[in-house]
Amino acid sequence: PKYLANFAEWHTLSIHVQWQLIRKALNNRHSQLITQYAELNNVLDLRLKPDVQQAMKNVEKQLKDFERDREKLYVEYSRKI
Repeated sequence: PKYLANFAEWHTLSIHVQWQLIRKALNNRHSQLITQYAELNNVLDLRLKPDVQQAMKNVEKQLKDFERDREKLYVEYSRKI
């Protein structure tokens, strides 16, 4: 929402429409992270590939951060609607 607030059009949308767009973006990002994690998880013989293990840890961290941010947005927009 902070990035989108830079655009004048964003302010012309109702809070409900803003929230719907944010939810759609959150769902897209979640799908991207899950897909990325699944692709890394399907690599054969992970013990021989420490780079892939590190990449999986990075995606796990991004997923945790994403969940935290999503919860904050749900709380913020539930107050506005």
